[in-house]
Amino acid sequence: SYLTVAFARQGRRTRFLPEAIASDGVPETLRGYWRQHVRWGRGFVDVAAGEGEGMAASRRLVRRLKPASGSGKPASAGSWRAPDAARHAELTLFSLGYLDRLAVLAGVGLMALRRAAGKRGRVDAALARMLAANVLLPYAQIAAALAAERASLAWWMRLPVLPLFFAVDAAAALWSVMLSAGRRPRTWQQTERS
Repeated sequence: SYLTVAFARQGRRTRFLPEAIASDGVPETLRGYWRQHVRWGRGFVDVAAGEGEGMAASRRLVRRLKPASGSGKPASAGSWRAPDAARHAELTLFSLGYLDRLAVLAGVGLMALRRAAGKRGRVDAALARMLAANVLLPYAQIAAALAAERASLAWWMRLPVLPLFFAVDAAAALWSVMLSAGRRPRTWQQTERS
């Protein structure tokens, strides 16, 4: 994790303790779920922005450190920054991955605009298939997990409610980006948990 890497760079050592006590708690209300996902979304946007800037800075620094042709050791000059650039790229891509909900919303919007304009063709069919796969794949994953765990009927009966949470999650991702783009201050509140 990012924290482990930061500790290692400071010369500190970390280790995994399997017997460490941990507990999970989930929001019990829709309001708590909303707050949690907006907070996560803003965090992902912050990491993506910060790491993207760090990646750009690493590239600029590498260019400045490269020796003129025929001088120095080209193989070693500036190459020590490559791991930093890779880390910045990895964290940026990971953080942007959370915004897949926005990609689905954009796809739905594009499809609606094309249909309103009377355009239907192979592009629309391909877009509809991609959107359906993106929305239905989590259902398949959840159903597989429930089957593997031999979940009770009560768990299976909750599946029809999932579209509501997908919509809330997509709206929270969009709202997070809007808050971050507008540079709105963060107000951290404790999430209601079980």
